[in-house]
Amino acid sequence: MNTQARTLPAGVALCRACARRYGLAVPDIVGALQVAEPGLAILVVDDLCEGPGTLASTLRGRSPERLVVGACATGEALAEIRQAASRAGIDPFGLEVVDLALGVDDTGEPCPERAVAQLIARVGRARAYTGVQVENLKLALPGMDEPVSRRGLFSLLRPRQQVVPAVDASACAGAETCHLCVSSCPYEAIGVSGARVAIDTFRCTGCGVCLPACPDAAIRYPSHSPAQTSAEVQDLLAVSRKDDAAPLEGAPVLLYKCQCAGKLSLPSGYLLVEVPCLAMLPVDLLLLPFEQGAAGVMLAAGACPRAGAAQAWAGRVGCAQATLDAFGAGASRIGVWRRHAGEAAGQVLRRFQKALGALGPHRLAEAQAPPHQDGGLPGLLGRWDKRLTTTVRRSTSDASPLGVVTVDRQACTFCGICASHCPTAALTFEEKDGRAALAFAHRRCVACERCVASCPEKALALERAIDLDRLDAAPQVIAQDTLARCRSCGASLLPESIQRYVQARLTGPLSDKAREGLCPTCRIKAQLVGQMQGKGVS
Repeated sequence: MNTQARTLPAGVALCRACARRYGLAVPDIVGALQVAEPGLAILVVDDLCEGPGTLASTLRGRSPERLVVGACATGEALAEIRQAASRAGIDPFGLEVVDLALGVDDTGEPCPERAVAQLIARVGRARAYTGVQVENLKLALPGMDEPVSRRGLFSLLRPRQQVVPAVDASACAGAETCHLCVSSCPYEAIGVSGARVAIDTFRCTGCGVCLPACPDAAIRYPSHSPAQTSAEVQDLLAVSRKDDAAPLEGAPVLLYKCQCAGKLSLPSGYLLVEVPCLAMLPVDLLLLPFEQGAAGVMLAAGACPRAGAAQAWAGRVGCAQATLDAFGAGASRIGVWRRHAGEAAGQVLRRFQKALGALGPHRLAEAQAPPHQDGGLPGLLGRWDKRLTTTVRRSTSDASPLGVVTVDRQACTFCGICASHCPTAALTFEEKDGRAALAFAHRRCVACERCVASCPEKALALERAIDLDRLDAAPQVIAQDTLARCRSCGASLLPESIQRYVQARLTGPLSDKAREGLCPTCRIKAQLVGQMQGKGVS
């Protein structure tokens, strides 16, 4: 997140009735918010959930650019809160809502420090919101499983606008170079028209599974961008580290919850981040909480209806666990609870906390980055490698988001086709100073295997792996060849490998020994000389 976004005027609107319902003292919440975020506009509305229209009048004349609501509203009441915020000049799609039920643990005891942390973290998330474009909006009807009040019956069929991902054409590499997102979508909502990749908003459900698939971050999802999730995670854990903040019980555990998991009552010590689907989380967001001070990460999953999504996030969990093992923290610091497995969430979450306590503290927080400058997985692993010690320099996983390319030097003809098919410029081909060179940058490789598929000689191989020794290195030459020179004028020709390849296949009438090794200009000259000599012209 940039510095300007971090200073956007923001506010928190608290529902007094909801706070009382959960035994939360509003003055204490307000005081803690002011300590954690000086300058934050804090508004207290008597009964925001029952009278959402009062929000507009409360905000009049003091509208912040970003707003977080602390309430218990869902369904139609939440939609009316967004409408009221819009009337006050606040972008309704950037409005964040924190369920104040998080201010109570699973035993019914008040947990005000968690409510404060969740509110502050949503402020950071709201500031990371960059606004929606027309292509990010689709019309949708309210879900029939949502609770509907008597007041809401009259507007049950009123269409709403839903935020969904869209492809930013200015950042997209285009279908001719890359279409990795197309195969990632479980609803076949991403299509190709000519060289353009686009998302069909009618088919799209907003799950966000396509986000990690794009190597250029060209898919914009304004309500659930990776930058917003990163900001929320960092602020959520930063509040728990502050000396003047009410401490959470022990080191906190971050819980990522998908929308299919339903509403959960969390034990004290858990902090919540909600996402549409766990498959939208890249490996670096599974690891980021650890360098921000979390003792562990738990994923709460429902019965996912999206084909392949569960397999995708489970693979990333395995990759993240292998990374934790490599840095000595232990793979068991990442856990999973599945609603459909039958065991109550509270039992699993408390057992996980106990296991983390037995593991003791880890050292990953020593590699902590400046706020909101995480740099993705290569940046995170680079920080860990510089500050911590690990003897495991290379780890492999079928779900690794990075790859390592190797070349069979005997088979490679240096045609350069592989580099032209690489969507991230991880492979580059250059002819310079009499040499042809194929270079590879590990940190840019997304393991898409397009280079392997494009090679006509099958000279490339890719291994899904993370190699710490190559992660921060400059592009490394993995194969090189000498450029042949014209035997007449000395001009540079093709790499010697491809020249030998072509000559070996030019036999019979296609063979022309007299003009082998000549540049195009000298070949024409030689041909003209031959024709003139054949006619007896001297």
